[in-house]
Amino acid sequence: MIIELSAPNGNFLHTVANYHQGQVVKKEAIEAAGDQVRWQPVGTGPYYVEKIDVNAQMILKRHEGYYKGPAPIETLVFNTIKDESTATIALRNGEVDLLMRSNKEQNLKVLADAGFKLNAVKDYAVLLSVFNMDFEPFFKPAGPQGRGLCCRL
Repeated sequence: MIIELSAPNGNFLHTVANYHQGQVVKKEAIEAAGDQVRWQPVGTGPYYVEKIDVNAQMILKRHEGYYKGPAPIETLVFNTIKDESTATIALRNGEVDLLMRSNKEQNLKVLADAGFKLNAVKDYAVLLSVFNMDFEPFFKPAGPQGRGLCCRL
């Protein structure tokens, strides 16, 4: 397949291949969800979304028919705890099993005092992709519509 763009776009491959974008999804599922598609995700993974409440929690259930076999955990519950200190206390008290971030010094001390081993990763998930648009496969010599990006997939 050849995709031709009308102008250079160094972010094109990231846009269509990034795990947040460019997924192949059944057209019928998207059409059926309509303007609620954001809250009715479709996938082929080991879990499916049972419930989403953006202010409270997301519940994932094991997909028994997953092609690699059922996942080992039947239900995953992701609680939305917006206050960092409250989330830290919930982890310390065993109310949650995972904390995505806790940056305040007093929260880190609470966890360390409770025996948690803390691992810090600075600048996690920062990605910069830079493409030199002067060379193949990103450069296409000017044609009737001017210079453009051309990729062969």
